[in-house]
Amino acid sequence: MINLNTNETTKQTAMEVSTSSCETIYRVEGKTLRLWIITGGQPALGFDYSPYEKRYPTIEKWNDKHWKVRENFPRNVIGCYDHQVDQKSIIGPKPDEVLPDGWNTFWAFYNANLPKVQLAIERYHDLQCNGHFLDDLPKKGCIVSKKIRDKEEHTLVTAEIALRPYSLAPVTFSSNAYCGRCDEKVSLFNSWWAKAQKILNPLHDSNKYLWSELSEEEYQSVKYLLAEFKS
Repeated sequence: MINLNTNETTKQTAMEVSTSSCETIYRVEGKTLRLWIITGGQPALGFDYSPYEKRYPTIEKWNDKHWKVRENFPRNVIGCYDHQVDQKSIIGPKPDEVLPDGWNTFWAFYNANLPKVQLAIERYHDLQCNGHFLDDLPKKGCIVSKKIRDKEEHTLVTAEIALRPYSLAPVTFSSNAYCGRCDEKVSLFNSWWAKAQKILNPLHDSNKYLWSELSEEEYQSVKYLLAEFKS
């Protein structure tokens, strides 16, 4: 049986793809949405595994203390909550059960965040690095420099920028002696990395790390930067 819910105002339809003890997955207009229970009994709704998610008030029956692990459960079921014990097929969280205003909350979240998700995906797929799309790079979603010798620390170090479908990151460094935001190490690398640090790090530090949150001017500056990548 296919479970559907239709938004009567917009005629959008949510189709249930799967459900398990603490998660139910839906498909809406080609997009995947997850409704799951976080440790402690707090429901969360989000676009697949993306930063576009929201948490809602805790519900007692989904609290960890009601979680059961029993030997007589089906092989594909590790455990379940008290209220699911007698269910022939496990029924996970549903909008009308765990969200403040049921499906109205689900549709409000979807329509408020859909434009942001679409913009983020559009911008990500418009990025190129040395004429290559990011997905074509050897280390998918990550721009990496050549290894440079850090004589002071007696190690080899690389500069890196992690770029994901929804977000960008600051310039970081990786070696056997240190890793992360070691900003002073940029002096070991060519001028492109200093320029990247100057553009990307302030955006990330001001919480503008989602592609959809950048102004058009900010986005274009990142786009031009990546097109000029020099390892």
